[in-house]
Amino acid sequence: LGSRFDHVLVDEYQDTNRLQASILTALKPDGAGLTVVGDDAQSIYSFRAAEVRNILDFPTQFARAAAIVTLERNYRSTETILAAANAVIGEAAERFTKNLWSERRSSEKPLLVTVRDEAEQAS
Repeated sequence: LGSRFDHVLVDEYQDTNRLQASILTALKPDGAGLTVVGDDAQSIYSFRAAEVRNILDFPTQFARAAAIVTLERNYRSTETILAAANAVIGEAAERFTKNLWSERRSSEKPLLVTVRDEAEQAS
């Protein structure tokens, strides 16, 4: 089946489970023509059996190591929000090194807000 496709692209690879990763490896055992996109710092689906190890181990999984392209510039958030995000990401025991940045300035700092339920969160 893998020979039918020159290229395979998987988005949100940090949210894949072991079975999905093994299917991908079976499709492209040498990694040629295989591209995965994802962010180890956004792996939030462990409750659905997602394995962050899939993305962390991907670069060295094949005989020829995968190239890593890190996208650090953020166009949506301000530098103060990204400073907070970088501080949280920096606490991860194992991660890809990244330093998120933005040209958007703000004097406002992020707030930690506690709410009782989803309705209050939506408000």
